Amino acid sequence: MRPPVEFYPESNCLWLLKRAMYGLKQAPALWQTHFAKTMISLGFHHCKTDLNLYCHSSKELYVLCYVDDLLVCGNPERIKVFTEQLSKEVLLKVEGELKPQTTVNFLGRTLRHNGDSIDITMPTAYVTDMLKLFGMENAKPSPTTGTSTKPNYVPQPLNNSYRAIVGKLLWLALIRPDIS
Repeated sequence: MRPPVEFYPESNCLWLLKRAMYGLKQAPALWQTHFAKTMISLGFHHCKTDLNLYCHSSKELYVLCYVDDLLVCGNPERIKVFTEQLSKEVLLKVEGELKPQTTVNFLGRTLRHNGDSIDITMPTAYVTDMLKLFGMENAKPSPTTGTSTKPNYVPQPLNNSYRAIVGKLLWLALIRPDIS
């Protein structure tokens, strides 16, 4: 990598990067590797069924990692100790704590603690924005899906729209079994 000309106008040297920079192809993989090593050093291990879910060796603390967003579940005292230890290794910003009768947003979902249960919902704006995006805000509801005719050829722009709407519906279907 060449140094910025504004700061080093007469330099013909190259810089050697010791770490991947944000935005490079290998940055996500390097981040996941670094985070996994950090979690292992803190006494966690990957769950066999989901590599984004970490379980503490005491079985009293669980961490769900989605890229750089974390959801930590367990005893509040253990969570506090964990966040203090993790903040020594990575830049950490605590966005919220789910206490009884409060709500927290995580990955576009709303988690509400009811005291004895936790409800996971999507904001209604997600559905209305999705309908507006695909020009269906005035569409009439239908008790069944599908149409009676199928086109023989789907043009490329419609194909991309189809993929986008299916992705959005799959994201919504995880908490809305009535549309899955």
